[in-house]
Amino acid sequence: LMSDIIRHNALGNPFWITELQGGNVTASGNVPYCPTAAHTAQYLWTAIASGAEGVIFWSLNQRAAVMEAGEWGLLDFLRRPSDRMLEAAKVASVLQRHGEELRGLKPAPAPVTLLYNIASLRIQRRNAETLASGEEGRQASACMKSLAAAYEAVSAWGVTPQVADMATFDWDDAAGRTAVIPHMVALPSEFRSRIESFVRNGGKLIVTGLSGFYDENMRCLFMNGFPLKSCFGAEVSEFKVAGEYFTLGEELPAHLWRGILVPASGETMMTDGGDVAAVRNRYGRGEVVWVPSPIELGGYHRDMAPLTAFYGRECRDAIDAAPASFSTPEPDVLMRTMRKEGVLMTVIVNKRPESAAIRLRTGRYGVPRVIYGEASVKGAQVTVGADRCAVVLWSR
Repeated sequence: LMSDIIRHNALGNPFWITELQGGNVTASGNVPYCPTAAHTAQYLWTAIASGAEGVIFWSLNQRAAVMEAGEWGLLDFLRRPSDRMLEAAKVASVLQRHGEELRGLKPAPAPVTLLYNIASLRIQRRNAETLASGEEGRQASACMKSLAAAYEAVSAWGVTPQVADMATFDWDDAAGRTAVIPHMVALPSEFRSRIESFVRNGGKLIVTGLSGFYDENMRCLFMNGFPLKSCFGAEVSEFKVAGEYFTLGEELPAHLWRGILVPASGETMMTDGGDVAAVRNRYGRGEVVWVPSPIELGGYHRDMAPLTAFYGRECRDAIDAAPASFSTPEPDVLMRTMRKEGVLMTVIVNKRPESAAIRLRTGRYGVPRVIYGEASVKGAQVTVGADRCAVVLWSR
């Protein structure tokens, strides 16, 4: 997720991943942790497949005194290479050995973009300053955790969603694209006409949680006439606290608030306790799916399977348009894809405690070759060991 945020904000310029953890943390880090050799490889291949042109570790050797003394190093105290450094060397040797084949590969994310905006982060943090209670949805991190949960749900289908600030998203590139606004509590006024144009010109917009509760000045947009009523196809009558975690309709875990919609042009998608809980609205050549309850936070802390299924349905066209994906959702497995003419590279990271046999959809690319990792490929099925990664080249 961080790699994708960095790539987008680089705006097409080269970017590097810096301060990748090289070794053990004893006192200075928030979490005591030492990467395994396998984790080091996973980090490196994830960075490479996200388009990073370089990775810098923190650090080669440890400081001898004061802050971070004896921490973070790729070398041990005896100045010998650790297993982490040896594994990083293996990755480097693969890059060197297959340099010509890999040169020119570019990240190939799915045409689905998760959107955030700075006003939501600022307002959410401002509101959290006065809290006496600790509910997740009211914390400063709620917006970005919602985005992270949406990212995980889409990624479970084997594709990489793009992540963009609404200020730099290309709203004019609409046809065949899906955009998601996951619990972004503010919709600044500058984006309203862009949102309407995106949908009108053939884009699909998925809006969840309390997205649009405020404008950039903390005015409640759902009072005195919702400005996106025609585009979204409904208005919110109110939000009700429904419990820290609850089930929306018959399937979707949600968190804290249940939004109640009054449809205008929108078609009812889901009801809850007699109220309209979600609508689908055709607008121009596109459509809006609106679920005004924090389903990402509900899934993140309860059960991701229904949220994954929801995004699998609503992002199906975007998932199918990706050059490679999973045949069925695979929780705790990440796949990144790069391609150039005639060649596809998939980096598959299995974070499960057991091996995973993953069935892939690779379209025209049907001849596999493993260039890194202990993995087996039979047809379109790749088996990867527990907490390991594999890199497979596919040709036509």
